[in-house]
Amino acid sequence: MLATVVRQFAFLVGHAGLRIRSDPTAALLVGGGIAAAAFLLAGMLGGSRIAESAALSEALERVPSGQRAVSAVYADSGVTRRGVTLADIDALTGPTVTAVSGEPPGRVLQFKLLTLDGLPVNLAAADDVERWIRLVSGRLPETCTPTRCEVVRLAGSGAVPSLADLRLEVVGQARLTSPTLFARLPGSEGARIGESFGLEREPPFVLAEGFAAVARLPALESLYRTYAWVAPLHSDRIQPWNIDRFTRAVTSGRSALKSKSLTADLVAPVDELAEAREEGRRAGRNVLVIGGQGGALLLAFVILAAAAMRRETLADWQRLTWRGARGWQLGVVSGTQAVTSAVAGALVGWLAGSFLTAALAERTGIPVRALLDDSSLGTEGIVALLALVAVASTLFVLALRAPVVRLRGRSITPLDAAAAGALLALVLSLATGPPKGAALLLLPGLVAFVAAVILVRLSGPLFRLFGRVGAARNVSLRLAALTLARRSGHAAVAVAF
Repeated sequence: MLATVVRQFAFLVGHAGLRIRSDPTAALLVGGGIAAAAFLLAGMLGGSRIAESAALSEALERVPSGQRAVSAVYADSGVTRRGVTLADIDALTGPTVTAVSGEPPGRVLQFKLLTLDGLPVNLAAADDVERWIRLVSGRLPETCTPTRCEVVRLAGSGAVPSLADLRLEVVGQARLTSPTLFARLPGSEGARIGESFGLEREPPFVLAEGFAAVARLPALESLYRTYAWVAPLHSDRIQPWNIDRFTRAVTSGRSALKSKSLTADLVAPVDELAEAREEGRRAGRNVLVIGGQGGALLLAFVILAAAAMRRETLADWQRLTWRGARGWQLGVVSGTQAVTSAVAGALVGWLAGSFLTAALAERTGIPVRALLDDSSLGTEGIVALLALVAVASTLFVLALRAPVVRLRGRSITPLDAAAAGALLALVLSLATGPPKGAALLLLPGLVAFVAAVILVRLSGPLFRLFGRVGAARNVSLRLAALTLARRSGHAAVAVAF
């Protein structure tokens, strides 16, 4: 019994293949329409992600450069450590900032406004100061010992004071190349580096080399200071598919720091990124609207192309019925034709659309593999591909097998019924006010589909009218027009498309 069923299936599938080979033009027409729909949808799916990425990058670029960073901040008053050492915090903050930002942070500390020998001064220190400043005169600071600390002046005026047991020696003049270093520390706004506390003139702001060396200065051990571990946040690291992961990493890192010390925190432009993501999503939706309308139009073309095959298909079914074929066997033949065309066309189009996405990603500097994994080759993309195959196959079979209804001598095909349903949906949508959401996405596609079906229906009378007009001039023209009017088929599809 099982062997008989297998043989029947093999025969039916083979017969479907024979039908496709006997009329390759029709099969290529349907498969080409599906391939074009798949190409457009895959390209638009990837294009929407590229649009999101571009909008996200533009929005991130609008964030002030000083705040476009990931910073771990630790305030130390000298009396609130409670057994927590700088080494404990440093061992946690460095890896945390690296994990969130993707690169090792720069370490910086700044003392609250100091009064040394009766004069105010702002003192800060960083590792590898050459990374953050541009030297104007003199040289870079090199060493900082408990008794002598080399510094460069960054801002302010007046003499740089010292203590009896700690001499601050100015070895150069420099300016910051980026506000990122002190963005999360006091007084980083604009050109004013440090806090003046209402002083008549801005006190000198000096920078020393060596985060750890300055932190251990015995003369300043008990004074309030703020530490920061800073890593610039580059726009190419924040993409639509990893922004949630970035936000979770910031939240997790903040919790870990808070558990170590209540004066420690992790700061990143999370709120700005959330707003930027909304901008990106709007840009992506605009691209998807275009793709959705194009896909709907191309699937309508598939229905038209399948309808053009209906007469030959019905004749083939009649021959199979004479030989004893049952209804389910005819369905297997139709289904095999539909699935073969849909799968082949969808795969070709989807791969072509993915290739286009990869080329665009390469051109715009977006990671190709990550983009494809989040669009056409990811879970969402594979589901969309399978849905396209299922919808295209179903439409193909319905266009072939749905019965034709006779009403007052006129035939009403499934195509007409679908167009009537689309027209009704359009009327109801417009009657209830301006379309929104899904209705807005479907509206242009429904309009195009209704217009295409109307053109198919008008193609026969138009060809006959063309034949009558050209009858007196050219007999060949009249015969061609009458032939098209009686069996418009692919010509009607081409005109409607």
